Amino acid sequence: MPPSKSDIYRPLNICSGAFGWDDVYGKPVCTLSIVHYLKEGHEASQYPELTCSLHSWMSILFWKKSQSFQLSEHVTTNEESDPEKVQLYLDSLPDKPFKKGGPLWEMISLPNYSNSKYGTKSVLVWRIHHSLADGLACLSLYNEFFDGNSSEKEMKFLKPSKITWNIWTCLQLIFVTPTETIFRALQSMGSNLLSHSSEMKESFDNEGIDKPSREMVRCQNLVAMDMAKLKGISRRTRTNITSLLSAGVAGAVRKILKERGANLGRDATAIYVLPSIFGHPGNLTNNMYARSDVSSGLESLAVVRPNFPPKNFETLILSCTFYCGTRRYGPSGRTAWRVSLHVSPPSLRACATPGFGVCPQNPDDPDYPQNPGKTTLYGFSKAKPRGFPCHVRIAVPMRMPLSEGKIDQRLTQITDEFRHLFNSPVLVGGVAFNRGLGLISGTFRKYFFLLNYGTLFHSNFSTFKENRYELCGNPVERVVPIAGLLQGSCFIGIINISYNGKMGVAITADKTIFSGPDELERVIDHVISEINEIGEINMMKNEGEMSLV
Repeated sequence: MPPSKSDIYRPLNICSGAFGWDDVYGKPVCTLSIVHYLKEGHEASQYPELTCSLHSWMSILFWKKSQSFQLSEHVTTNEESDPEKVQLYLDSLPDKPFKKGGPLWEMISLPNYSNSKYGTKSVLVWRIHHSLADGLACLSLYNEFFDGNSSEKEMKFLKPSKITWNIWTCLQLIFVTPTETIFRALQSMGSNLLSHSSEMKESFDNEGIDKPSREMVRCQNLVAMDMAKLKGISRRTRTNITSLLSAGVAGAVRKILKERGANLGRDATAIYVLPSIFGHPGNLTNNMYARSDVSSGLESLAVVRPNFPPKNFETLILSCTFYCGTRRYGPSGRTAWRVSLHVSPPSLRACATPGFGVCPQNPDDPDYPQNPGKTTLYGFSKAKPRGFPCHVRIAVPMRMPLSEGKIDQRLTQITDEFRHLFNSPVLVGGVAFNRGLGLISGTFRKYFFLLNYGTLFHSNFSTFKENRYELCGNPVERVVPIAGLLQGSCFIGIINISYNGKMGVAITADKTIFSGPDELERVIDHVISEINEIGEINMMKNEGEMSLV
């Protein structure tokens, strides 16, 4: 039967719906579990409320207000202190089913877990389904949840570079074809898959490489390399950190394949996560722009009368669309609703920025919006606000030049590969592919993926900030995303984490390919040694050039 109109928040778009058809109440594969290692014990009294659950009608997914929502069910405490038991618990979170009929998120406090390696005394976990949030959404949430000690400035680095349009650029659109996208996708299917280790071949049941074990093995090293050292190698090689990290991963994969007797004459494929232009909003409040308001001086947003802005503040006129979603409490006990704002201040260039609009609950209040869909609000700011769309991410297949034996040449080819991607129709083709996948998932009411698609999944989780995040004055020492894995599609996922002066590596793999964390630790060591070797080779080249002068 169709859902009640009063209970409906809004329908999911095609791309978000693709994730929504995941088996969220059985064994979900699209779950993010973000682990935070805090310096001290933590205590917090306020949390954002996500009060909607998934509801389907005629193969269309809607966000429906959960009638049984209780915040206490989503904010829980685990008193366990044993390191081994805690790690097993954390590793199990991506596969843990969500409560049927409830919102797809939870927050878990582990106040008694100390980690001597990172010098932390407690842990706070956010567990969020991918239909609600992606990695960039989590970064945006950090800015709203944690203390404002310049942590919000990292979002401005995510602004995509400007594209210069001219007549030649427009003419290029005529020749845009899906040929390269299809070619890359076909190359990725069955691309030089990671084989089993020699110890596991004897016990394997001969059902084939495309039969996952349904068991995961995970390993993380969040202090694998100093960011200062990584940046130094990047400067010496005259390449960006993204290409350098990808070269390190490519070298590690090459060593693994060589140890297992694979054909190094074939290149591998990394399913790499890039900024996207498709529709999946990927944030907790849906259809939002990434926050950059605090870094640009926007102190607060509120519905106030025109004659009420504080002194020394510049008045802004905000035209916004209301969404009955996340709720907080603003000045004078009014309800602060999350809104998508388009800021058009006088004498300032029009731009877009998010914030919290405060909507009076009393319809007789003069500030109560006459039209809930579109209204005029007032806010105040000390400086010119800046905003930009929160470009969600898309996974595209990238060639890993394993056939190239020279490490510096592999780095050059990977750098050229990234440069080519942003000047080709591959990203547009990826958008079409994801939309098609979303339509298919909606038709069959199941999350679909391609079998044996790529050698590995690779992503970067970077905050681009100098200071640590803080929660009620408590420093967040380390952050690690513990992600799920599309077993059968890809057998290993590698995430690089850049935070608080350290570059870390987190790996999730199928247990049929890697028997335990010790094997994954060797993979992390290979990544770091490959990056160090790149720096040493380049240093030797520079010394040789100087000796000839």
